[in-house]
Amino acid sequence: MDRHIQPPLSTIENPVFLKPDKRHTKQGHPYFSFVSHHLPVIKLDIMFPVGSINDNNPAVPLLTANLLTAGTSSLTAQQIAETIDFHGTSIYVSVSKRYTIFQINLLPKFAKDIFSLLTHLFKKLGAKIPPLVTVYKNR
Repeated sequence: MDRHIQPPLSTIENPVFLKPDKRHTKQGHPYFSFVSHHLPVIKLDIMFPVGSINDNNPAVPLLTANLLTAGTSSLTAQQIAETIDFHGTSIYVSVSKRYTIFQINLLPKFAKDIFSLLTHLFKKLGAKIPPLVTVYKNR
């Protein structure tokens, strides 16, 4: 392959854009579901309407969000990390001016265990603001 020669251009014949399905949890929180039959994972985005603009120190929301995996009264940080790792899950946190977003990638066969862990962690973190949740999953 010669990197000095541009490869031929190609067009995408039939792009597939996933359409969201808006639903509500039992507690009435809205969430959007995107179903793809080609993805072997569930990608969960949990977005809280709280960002750096909500605090005098813009680092506080990110530091608070990162406390999610720092341990609770019943689970150490190591136990949380081992559970996440054992189940092949990854959690990423990002904070913008107006939102804090938790992006979780997990395998469908471990969804019940990971959702149970996340529920425990968010309750211990004191997340009282209803989040906007987006789920990308396979069927």
